[in-house]
Amino acid sequence: VIFYPVQPRALLDELGRSLTMESHSQTVRISGASAGWTVEGAWITVTVRIAPLSLSTVSTFTTAHSSTNTRTNALIEMTITAAVETTKGSDNNKEDKVISQVTVYSEVGLPPKKPHCYLADYPSVLNFVQQYTAALQNRTQWKLNYSEVGITHFIPDAVHQNYFPYLRNFINQHQPALNKTTATGAEESSDKKWFFEVVLCLLQTLDELSGKAKENRAAEFGIESALLQLWAVKEEITLCEFVFGKDTHLALHPEHQQND
Repeated sequence: VIFYPVQPRALLDELGRSLTMESHSQTVRISGASAGWTVEGAWITVTVRIAPLSLSTVSTFTTAHSSTNTRTNALIEMTITAAVETTKGSDNNKEDKVISQVTVYSEVGLPPKKPHCYLADYPSVLNFVQQYTAALQNRTQWKLNYSEVGITHFIPDAVHQNYFPYLRNFINQHQPALNKTTATGAEESSDKKWFFEVVLCLLQTLDELSGKAKENRAAEFGIESALLQLWAVKEEITLCEFVFGKDTHLALHPEHQQND
């Protein structure tokens, strides 16, 4: 999976061109109230687009079972848009006024399929993305019940506690059983709070579909990378900082911190 944490204009233009050719798009419209955004007439939309990204390699890509100078990867675009329904003109026509919008991309590398090794191709990634967006359409609750959902629902115990500090802090702040003074950092603004609630729900839906078929792993990772980027962009930090924290030279080797 390739991340796009920094998106220069030339890259965005190229990605945009790729997505306009053979893209499949699905948009889920969520009421603001269901995600904890209390502004009257508020709506949130989550748009997922996927398209084949055809590449020509500089040198021949050779394995024990194939040789090729081309590659068809999967390009995934995810956008979360916040809007408020307003009236306009003497006819009181309703329209959505966009308040904020965050768009990110991830690319899934897809070598030629090989049994028991490279299991995914573009059609299989597309199929899983369509399953995922269908599950989002059927979702009715976009605010987590923190009495039932905790950190281990998103981060396994085996992952060192120094990793994913922003996600851990957000969940800790909303755990009813925890003393709020144990959480570090200031409480998120209402704008960030509903945004992160939506991202957590998107991750939760992905988890519910994941692990059922090995050929879906590439698609699962592609969607997950986009979701992590959404959080990082909204937090105005790099993806590396979102995963490892600010002291990345220490967080990459957390077992060494006691000696530093």
